[in-house]
Amino acid sequence: MTKTPLHEFIGQLRRYDGNSNAAEFVARFRQDVRKNGYKSSWAIQNLDRILDGDAKSWYDSKWPLYSQAYLRCKDDADYDAFLNLIEGNFTAIFDHTSQVAT
Repeated sequence: MTKTPLHEFIGQLRRYDGNSNAAEFVARFRQDVRKNGYKSSWAIQNLDRILDGDAKSWYDSKWPLYSQAYLRCKDDADYDAFLNLIEGNFTAIFDHTSQVAT
């Protein structure tokens, strides 16, 4: 699979600000990452590039902790599991159904 050049790929990704369905955003982000030949390690390192507003603030506040865990990953399976954890935390914070209820 040929990777889309990084500058083009970043420009094609959907942005997220915390005000819409986080689960849908995460699913599409992961699909786009895989479809374009990037791995979970890349997704973890670059997620902040497509976040805005509250979502960016949240990720930035978590990055010091996440970066330590990221450094402990040894292989693709570790990165995949860690990305799953980040996505779970992300969707719990930006849960669309709880936003609609409030």
